[in-house]
Amino acid sequence: MSKNQLKGYTEMQTKVRSATSNDPWGASGAQMAEIAQATYDPQMFVEIMAIIDKRLNDHGKNWRHVFKVGGASYAMDW
Repeated sequence: MSKNQLKGYTEMQTKVRSATSNDPWGASGAQMAEIAQATYDPQMFVEIMAIIDKRLNDHGKNWRHVFKVGGASYAMDW
């Protein structure tokens, strides 16, 4: 069982967590497009924003979370 399953994250929340992870590489354009498209669904929008809110409040060694949320936010504007 993965950490995401243990914490009760939905499939979309898991994708957002992956796209805004501490990994040194960013999410693919396809991943970002999928997340952006999902924001048009009211339920998924709430799920996505819950993770983004958590990520924006990270600091210290998790600085990439905050940095990558900026990229995700930019993708949602398209």
